[in-house]
Amino acid sequence: MIISIVCRDTSDTPNIRKLISEDVRNLCHYTDQIIKAQVVLSRESCQRVSPKQVKCHLHLHMPGNHIDINTQRENWYVAFSQAIEKATLKLNKVRDIHIHHSRKLYNRSAV
Repeated sequence: MIISIVCRDTSDTPNIRKLISEDVRNLCHYTDQIIKAQVVLSRESCQRVSPKQVKCHLHLHMPGNHIDINTQRENWYVAFSQAIEKATLKLNKVRDIHIHHSRKLYNRSAV
């Protein structure tokens, strides 16, 4: 899996990159189909909500499927953690749909 990490207007340290890449690699426990993952962390200055919030965009590319997740929280770790949680839920849903369809096809071929 190719992992791309972009930090815009946020602190970019090797420890942050290491933590992000480890968490993204752990998504392979749910499916081995992920080819590319892109994480973009950026500061959003929005006067209505909070002076500074971190936006996390997580994009997962799989054959025939793309998953895009956007979160916005007070710091990069909370935003990224919430994006990972949402990704695991979506990957579980995709896996369950794939299993259901493969069982359906198997039952048709057995008849």
